[in-house]
Amino acid sequence: MFRGEKVTLRALEPGDADAMYFCESEASKWEITSIAAPISKYALRKYAEEYDADPIRAGQIRLTIETRESEVSGFVDLFNIDPINRTAEVGIVIFSKFQRRGFATEALSLIERYAMLWLRLRTLSAKITCTNTESIGLFEKCGYAKAGTLKNWIATRNNFSDLYIYQKMLDN
Repeated sequence: MFRGEKVTLRALEPGDADAMYFCESEASKWEITSIAAPISKYALRKYAEEYDADPIRAGQIRLTIETRESEVSGFVDLFNIDPINRTAEVGIVIFSKFQRRGFATEALSLIERYAMLWLRLRTLSAKITCTNTESIGLFEKCGYAKAGTLKNWIATRNNFSDLYIYQKMLDN
């Protein structure tokens, strides 16, 4: 468990399946996550029950973001963890009722500290659609720099969208 002033990052629990369902099944987020169909609550509960919490073996870790009042406010993931090159990708979602309170900034700082101190990672990256101005603002505020653009990478309802790659060196 990792505590900040506003949020705590904790291990994923089977009881988080409903919150994951809300997050994963929201059609407006499918373009961001490249999901093509809703995921069942059963599948998410099973995922949470069988979750491999060893990030090196699993290549990923998902942590639940909780408020100080123990409300689930979102999730933060490290994925594509590469222990040889000491890199990973990071993703974060904060539910709309908890946005604009500094929760995402603090959760990102906590997962970065975990990645650097415990996993010994040196670089994190995030892929963000060019239209996701809130995420772009969050990652830039947290010290990530735009490292590249994948042109017409993400299929949208009407066309294709560019995907930005943001990167942060953790061992500076």
